[in-house]
Amino acid sequence: MENISLVMILQLAGGALLLLAGRKLFWFLVGLAGATAGLAGNHIIMHDPAWYYVLAAGILGGALAILLAHFLKAITFGVGGFIGGGYLAHLLLQWLGQNFGALNWVAYIIGGVIGAVLLVAAFEFALKLITSAVGAYYITRVLPTGSGSTTIIFTVLVLVGVWFQSRKKKPRATDLPAQPNP
Repeated sequence: MENISLVMILQLAGGALLLLAGRKLFWFLVGLAGATAGLAGNHIIMHDPAWYYVLAAGILGGALAILLAHFLKAITFGVGGFIGGGYLAHLLLQWLGQNFGALNWVAYIIGGVIGAVLLVAAFEFALKLITSAVGAYYITRVLPTGSGSTTIIFTVLVLVGVWFQSRKKKPRATDLPAQPNP
C-alpha cells in the first residue's frame, strides 16, 4: 500500500471489529450504519459540502442511531437489519457493475426487507452474517487487489467472521462452577 491514510486505517479497524466481534457490538453496526446514512444524506442535501459538514453529519448520524438503538431496542433490530441488508444489496449491485439508475432504491428496499426479516427471525445467525459481511466489505475495500481476488477474499473473510463469532468460549480454570452449600 503506497498511501495509507487515516480513513483506510479506520476502515480496516472498523471492518476487523465488525468481522470478529460484531455480534457482541451490535451498537457499533448501528452506529456505523447511522454514520453512513448521515454521510450519504449530507451529500444529497449539499452538492459539494466542506469536510467539516461531512464529518459532523457522519458523527451526528452515528450518535443518533446509537441513541435510538439504546432506547428502542426492539425496533432497532429490524431497522438495523433493514439498513444493513439494504446497504449490502447496494454494495452487491456496485460490485457486480449493475446500475439500474433511478430504480437502485428498489434493490436497497428488497435487501433491507430481507435483512430486517433475517435479523428478527434468526437474530443470532443474521447478526453474525451481516456484521461479518459489512466488516469484510470495509476490509476488502482498502486492499489493493483485483476484482476476482477481492471477491474471494471477501467470501473467505465473511466465512471466517461467522465462524469466529460462532465459536464456543472454552471455560477457563478460573471459571469453576459454584460449589453447592452443604
